[in-house]
Amino acid sequence: MTLSITHQMHLQNSQIITFVGAGGKTTLMYALGKEMAQTKKTLVTTTTHIMEPRDLTGASLVTEDSREQILSAFGTSNLVALGRPVPAAAPAKWSSFSRAFLDSIRDIPERILCEGDGSRRLPVKIPRAGEPVLFPGTDTVIGVIGLSCLGHPAKNCLFGWNSDTELTSGDTSFLSGITIPSLQEILQQNGGLLTPEALASIALSRHGLRKYVTTQEYHVVFNQADCLSKDQLEDIRAAAQKIRDNGAYCHIVSLKKRIFY
Repeated sequence: MTLSITHQMHLQNSQIITFVGAGGKTTLMYALGKEMAQTKKTLVTTTTHIMEPRDLTGASLVTEDSREQILSAFGTSNLVALGRPVPAAAPAKWSSFSRAFLDSIRDIPERILCEGDGSRRLPVKIPRAGEPVLFPGTDTVIGVIGLSCLGHPAKNCLFGWNSDTELTSGDTSFLSGITIPSLQEILQQNGGLLTPEALASIALSRHGLRKYVTTQEYHVVFNQADCLSKDQLEDIRAAAQKIRDNGAYCHIVSLKKRIFY
């Protein structure tokens, strides 16, 4: 029997999940939403912006900040998508409703999946000022990195970074207190190319994908593993183990092929 993504990621007890990063976070959110909706009332939404959820088959769409409409939508489907259409956006986008409204409807669904930042379709990102925006009461944060960035210049595929960006300098790990090398140092040592060590640094830094994670369960997802060579996959496995050793879950996957490595 093939385990669901929910079970393979050990998310059975996660009730409010915020997704951050790049390189597959919307795909992962939709896949988990469809799975969870098989048994639980599941809400998919955003605290920033998201593409209109045309690919979220089977979902009832709610585009007004109306508690009554959300309750009505759950009367017809276990999967509901919530967002405010952005006028004249091309392609069509949704924005978030107010944080106060989101907080007020937390009691309606049994599971909430929320996209907490944007990446402009680049495979990896670091948060800008004010990002991410966690859904109120988030108990699980999932940071996604697309492995198609591996071996490419940071300036071409790392959203939110420039040569003056401070990231990871002085950071310490979850458990051991060991200082995490700065992203700048790693890039300088590797000709500006993104390496597995650089991706681990982005994943572990409190200025990277771990930003605003306090008591929440934290997962890192390395997506697009199907694009890697055998040697690259082994290097990413070593980086994933470093992340696990620092107190986070880490998963190497191809969401496209539904494979966990």
